[in-house]
Amino acid sequence: MTINVFVYGTLMKGHRLSPVMDTAKIGPLKGILKGYRRIWPEGNFPVIVVSPGDEVVGEIYNIPNELLDELDDIECIPRLYVRIPVEVVMDESHVPTNYKVQCQTYYPSSDTLDCWLSMERSEVSASS
Repeated sequence: MTINVFVYGTLMKGHRLSPVMDTAKIGPLKGILKGYRRIWPEGNFPVIVVSPGDEVVGEIYNIPNELLDELDDIECIPRLYVRIPVEVVMDESHVPTNYKVQCQTYYPSSDTLDCWLSMERSEVSASS
């Protein structure tokens, strides 16, 4: 069996962990996750947060279940992330406009989210 995943950081093509995705059945395909924004402090890994009106550009992959288990380990489920279902709009020229795909993605655990939001506030106040 396979499952669709939406990635938005270090697993994306050209990033540090992208070789992990080499066994994907399909992908990468460009996707847009609406209603979220990405926080990616320099030198760290990214997270997404709910943010109406914003969007996160990432990649959609169709992967075997075995790879999903490996991704769960990489993403330190449930300590750093939890896996959630999302609807992603494909952004590929060969598919109809606003074509939506059901995917799984990684959302920060409450402890991780609190830490990243705190770092983001610190970066904003330091640049002011």
